[in-house]
Formats: sequence, structure tokens, C-alpha cells
Amino acid sequence: MTTPASDTTVRVGFFLYDGLVRCPLRIVKTDLRPGTGDYEDPPELADDQPGTWFRVDLTAAGDPDRWCAGGGHFATQEEAERYMKETFTHVYWED
Repeated sequence: MTTPASDTTVRVGFFLYDGLVRCPLRIVKTDLRPGTGDYEDPPELADDQPGTWFRVDLTAAGDPDRWCAGGGHFATQEEAERYMKETFTHVYWED
């Protein structure tokens, strides 16, 4: 996954897949939430949404160098962090 130059990583950490496998994660501040492009979705989902967004990037278990934007986009960093804590049982932030 290529990260645009305007994106800024605001928090890094990891989660434990199955309680054992360390999988890096990061929260990235970005200026676009890409839409689905699906005409059946409402415009707020189908169309690209410019603005300030916080994207959660994850790595797959066993492949810590392959990043994907699989965690979604959120209006605030706090929402992104809360999503990670609610979705994965073992999330650890590097601070």
C-alpha cells in the first residue's frame, strides 16, 4: 500500500492475532475518505469524501510488512482508537 505524501502517521502500535501473533497497526491522518463507487450505496458512502479523516492501517498475521487500509476511516483519532479496542481484544499502543 502506497501512502500519499500528505498523510501523517499519528499513532502506531500492534494487536495480537489469536492472542499470539504480533500484527503492526497505525492510525494515519489523511485528507480523503475514498468512497465505494457503488451506485446503490448512499452518496456519503459511494462518493469520495474530502476532509480530515483518520484511517486505520493493519498488517496481516504472519506478514508484518504488508500494510492494508482494512480498518476503516473515522472522523477523529479517538474514534479510530476506540474502534481498534472494540474490534481486537489485544491492542497495544507505542507511546
